[in-house]
Amino acid sequence: MIILWLTAMIPQLKNLPCSHFQHVCNGPTVLQLAVLFSCFGFMSVGAGFVRPCSIIFGADQLENRKNKRILESYFNWYYASTGISTILAVTLIVYIQDSYGWKVGFGVPAILMFLSVLMFQIGSPLYIKVKAKTKQNLVIGLFQTVVAAFRKRNTRRLSLTDCDEYYRWPLESEVFTPSKDLRFLNRACIIEDPERDLNPDGSTSNPWNLSSVERVESLKAIIRVLPMWSTGFIIFVDMNVFAFSLLQKKTMDRHIFPDHFEIPAASFSVFLIIALTIWIAFYDVFWSLCCQNILDSLEG
Repeated sequence: MIILWLTAMIPQLKNLPCSHFQHVCNGPTVLQLAVLFSCFGFMSVGAGFVRPCSIIFGADQLENRKNKRILESYFNWYYASTGISTILAVTLIVYIQDSYGWKVGFGVPAILMFLSVLMFQIGSPLYIKVKAKTKQNLVIGLFQTVVAAFRKRNTRRLSLTDCDEYYRWPLESEVFTPSKDLRFLNRACIIEDPERDLNPDGSTSNPWNLSSVERVESLKAIIRVLPMWSTGFIIFVDMNVFAFSLLQKKTMDRHIFPDHFEIPAASFSVFLIIALTIWIAFYDVFWSLCCQNILDSLEG
């Protein structure tokens, strides 16, 4: 966000505006495009790290994380608060950008981002921090499972009842044998030679050649949900069409209360966000409770 702000502050990073007397306008330089695309890349990477982790980190702060009703309410209000912040972004921030220019328009989000990071760091000692059970990277472990299964592609299949032939780690794991589906991955956890494959403490000597049953099942669980994830591709494509329709909105007559107020072109998405936020609040406060009461009465 700071780099994006600098593109509006430093003249060398901005493209020169075209005058009415010029027939041919000079395009942006390589440096200007490199800085602009790099700031977009940094923002995308930062959003990819923060968005999926923030909601889980917030759930760790709950006192009773195993209560299903508390978790449902937390997730609903998390998305409702996200909707409210998005409403402020597409209305207030857009108004500032239209009224005061890009210098102020980019400066305000940059300052707000700095303040949010500062507040997070100040409150860091008070947060509940749940450490991972294993220090090994989960993604690398999944790749190791795929490589181990490929290396043992010619190994004979074992019966699912041969618990001693499968590698189970940690020892207190409750998963003893792999599942029946996607059985080609089961070869990854077959112990071919205990002296070669295992260390004296029972751990694997080469994780690229032997994977645990628990890790194999984790990989299978991810593969099972891939069809469900794929259904969201079209939805995300449709959600990003908003950027392409911005020019169309700028050609429309956006005045309301006749000619006293003009809706900014970038603020049209606020109607969708308001509807979604109201529905989430309605669902959590009223609809879910009504459905629960109906189910309780039918079961009782």
